[in-house]
Amino acid sequence: MPNYAWICYTCKAVNDPSDIACRTCGFPAEATGKQIEEAVTGIKQPPSQSSKELRRQRQAELAALPAWKKPLAYFLYAVQFFAALILWAGIFNLTMSLVLIGIASLTVAEVLYQLLKGKTGDQQTAAPQLPPVVRR
Repeated sequence: MPNYAWICYTCKAVNDPSDIACRTCGFPAEATGKQIEEAVTGIKQPPSQSSKELRRQRQAELAALPAWKKPLAYFLYAVQFFAALILWAGIFNLTMSLVLIGIASLTVAEVLYQLLKGKTGDQQTAAPQLPPVVRR
């Protein structure tokens, strides 16, 4: 608990030092940075995904690809792997050209993969329907 009168980030109410949460809205006195950012901006941040969740998501995307796109997707994965090796080699050798080549290769491979993947089912939106034209 703070040792001073504090102001709530959400409702701007003044609270006593002994309060562990805002008396008006219930916002905690000792909030995390994420909670404060969400309160100040009003934008709810989605929870971050773990590396296992990201790996599962990538595997699901790969499984959803048609058979003719899968070899190219695996090739792009290999390009990303070797680009990461080039990037790390550039970092450890302090060679800016290798670092830039690695970053460019990673970026191009990821963009090509996203283009190859296309829009998923939840990203696709139907074309807006125009109202019928009434002729008099």
